[in-house]
Amino acid sequence: MLLGLDFEVIDNGFIVLEGGRLFEDTETGANTFQFSTGFKYEF
Repeated sequence: MLLGLDFEVIDNGFIVLEGGRLFEDTETGANTFQFSTGFKYEF
């Protein structure tokens, strides 16, 4: 499951935060996570 949030900081400009678990290995129980941030501008 991945979740994300967008926070508008200027007109049409957003700070983007995303994160979550990508998968869990059933044999070893190891988890893989992804976390990222960024800036998005909508035209």
